[in-house]
Amino acid sequence: MNEGIWLIFGGHIIDKLEEIKKGLEIDIEVEQYREKLEDNKEGKRYGKVQPYNELLSQIDELLGGHMKDYILTEDCFYDDVYEVPYSKRIDDFPSHWRTLIGEPYIKEQDEEVEKRMIE
Repeated sequence: MNEGIWLIFGGHIIDKLEEIKKGLEIDIEVEQYREKLEDNKEGKRYGKVQPYNELLSQIDELLGGHMKDYILTEDCFYDDVYEVPYSKRIDDFPSHWRTLIGEPYIKEQDEEVEKRMIE
């Protein structure tokens, strides 16, 4: 596949994962409300929020990876992008991408750009 098809494919994956994440966040809120209601009852069930939270963290990891791949694939379309710091390139995307990708990765990519500029 060429880069354009991968870019579209990656965009769809990110969109679907974000939809799943939003639905999961709603489910977590509902379960937390139910747990509060059950706190006063005898013989209450175990909390169901923890498995949802674990799944949410796994989805965040997947999203971060797909977002990194998306940005790298998009970079193939521009010649001058390798001279622009990654932290500036990521500003073109939604603000929550920065959080999911992670500051350590962004700093690492910025350092690589600096090394290329020196050479």
